[in-house]
Amino acid sequence: MKKCTNCGIMKPLDCFFNYKRSRTGKKPWCKECTKVASEVYNKKKIEKNPFWYRDRMREYKKTKPDILKNAYLKREYGIGLLEYNYLFEKQSGRCAICGIHQSEISRALSVDHNHNTNKVRALLCTWCNSGLGNFNESIALFNKAIRYLELHNTVSCE
Repeated sequence: MKKCTNCGIMKPLDCFFNYKRSRTGKKPWCKECTKVASEVYNKKKIEKNPFWYRDRMREYKKTKPDILKNAYLKREYGIGLLEYNYLFEKQSGRCAICGIHQSEISRALSVDHNHNTNKVRALLCTWCNSGLGNFNESIALFNKAIRYLELHNTVSCE
């Protein structure tokens, strides 16, 4: 147990960040107080210089794109950058539906997943991924669209 020097409450040691220079090996403020102080500090910094945070994030995005992409993939799809790269290599860098190569499009291949189970299926180009989404992943709708195209396909071969 340790007493936070900011709030004055006795708390277990795991409520404090590690700090090698301290006699106890822990920071003097608990994690909650440190978080609040950090938020206040950053808020004041942003008020003084509104572009500080924006510039800081731009620099971070430039220097650590893999960390950001990994965090995004974990948060949205439950896979990491390693799994994404594995799928990319397995598909030879091509969309799983139309086969267009990553180098031929401006955006990275999207992670396609089942919206009910959240299971990742493959990597798709933006067009194919949007198409699946626009048809609500319904096989019946896709079949209707195929019949429609077959009925109205008026390409003449002269």
